[in-house]
Order: sequence, then structure tokens, then C-alpha cells
Amino acid sequence: MELPGNSSCIGCKWLIVEFLELKCKAFIEGIPEVIISGEYDHRKPFKGDNGIQFEQANFKELEEAQFST
Repeated sequence: MELPGNSSCIGCKWLIVEFLELKCKAFIEGIPEVIISGEYDHRKPFKGDNGIQFEQANFKELEEAQFST
């Protein structure tokens, strides 16, 4: 699955991509289409998100963790 350019999932620290399926810490069973499509800004609470919303990923930390092993 591909994320549209206006998706609030892009750059989120909670995003998980498993076998071409988009999940995240907020929606472990799958991200709702209105969030993936960018129709809903997930910086605001959404029903079923378990209190977890968009948080900007720190790409420098992710890169360092990836190459530290």
C-alpha cells in the first residue's frame, strides 16, 4: 500500500509497515482509510486511537539505531 502525499502518517514515529500493510501504535489492526488518505488530520484525537496521535519521527535517531547494530 502506498501513502498519499497528504497523509498524516508520513513522518509519524508510530507508523509500522509490515508486509505491505500499514499499521501503527494507535491502530495496530490497521489504520483507518480517512487517516491514510489524509482526509482526517490525526494530530487530533480519532475514535479508537487509544489516545495516540501523530508525532513527528526523529529520523536522525531512527538512522542511528538502524546502523548501530
